Amino acid sequence: MRIKFSPDAQHVFVRAVNGMYHIDLRKNNREVARVPGQLVPEDVYFNDGKTYTTLWQGNYTVHDLNTDQPLSAGETSLNLVRLLFDDSSSVSPDMTQRVELQEGSFYLVTDLAPALLRSQHSLGEKLVSFRAMPDSKGVLILKKNGRALQYVSLEAEDGVHKYIETPFTIDRFGVDEEHDFIYVISTPENDRSQLLFYRASTGKPIGKLVSVKGMISFSRDGRQISSRLDEEKLGIWDIASGELVRTFTLRQGEKYKLSADLSTILALDEQSNWRVVNVATGKVVHQESTRIKGAYFTPDNKYLLAFFNDNAQLYDLTDFVSRLTLPTAGDSPKAELSPDGKVIAMAEDNKYIRLWSLEKMRPIGQKIRNDATNGYLKFSADGQILFASDPL
Repeated sequence: MRIKFSPDAQHVFVRAVNGMYHIDLRKNNREVARVPGQLVPEDVYFNDGKTYTTLWQGNYTVHDLNTDQPLSAGETSLNLVRLLFDDSSSVSPDMTQRVELQEGSFYLVTDLAPALLRSQHSLGEKLVSFRAMPDSKGVLILKKNGRALQYVSLEAEDGVHKYIETPFTIDRFGVDEEHDFIYVISTPENDRSQLLFYRASTGKPIGKLVSVKGMISFSRDGRQISSRLDEEKLGIWDIASGELVRTFTLRQGEKYKLSADLSTILALDEQSNWRVVNVATGKVVHQESTRIKGAYFTPDNKYLLAFFNDNAQLYDLTDFVSRLTLPTAGDSPKAELSPDGKVIAMAEDNKYIRLWSLEKMRPIGQKIRNDATNGYLKFSADGQILFASDPL
């Protein structure tokens, strides 16, 4: 770990050669404090909003989040850093449980706050994937060649039980916490997959079976889903009913990108000709042959940011007039809109991003160092803070 943010985005921990440092973003002076200890902690985990736990090898220390003073410490029989270090692991929304691989078997480790490793559930060696449930009371797991999703409860001692059973072999699944649904996708046959939805809180089916091909896109409001019907047509389905509500015809070889509400599509052909079309009416809003490097529909469906070789254009989707020209020379187009829709952070080149005010249509402040390919870039929920990792 080099840098880690707390779940509420109010604290930043940075691990350096000579120690770990805590930056409290709630304080106006952004005070930096060295975390007490003779050894440099290897990682940090957040507990209840009042304390945090630092780990190194088989030892842990619990600190007060406001003062950084140690409250308790101890040893465990396992190397916790090795146990917990896995960026691909899924952690529950309240940061109390995760799944880890130990000596060939997967375990659900609950309650990262001391007592660490308060309980474990053996999930076996055939685990394919897992997802935390929205209420943080359990985890869904998928095993190899499984036709069902199993539920591991963290509040009962009845172990693992079947939660959702499907008519097909499951290839993958996902949990949408915000909209309380689970989607399950079958193993492809003849280049097609079957898709089913279930209510996350109850496990009951939603809608009906949908046959999809290739990439799947969800609308931002969680009501619709889109995928290819075949090589030429794109379909949009209503999740609640499972009914096909709209189709869109693509030209041969076209790739596409949809807006967050699935109402607008950008289609790009093999000769770099691109067009923007209203999906419902089929009306072409804009088209040109200028080579485009990437595109970003803002989540509020107001703008399309199109990246070209030496600039980016911010198009208003109501009339597709460019409201702003932004300089960019990066190889990897990248952008992030603030939650209030007033500021956009955009990669100016491969190492820097720039903030732009969409109200005043001009840049804000100075350049910010950020790796355009792998760097972290995210606004806080209130849009007042931008978190960006600095490439070294």
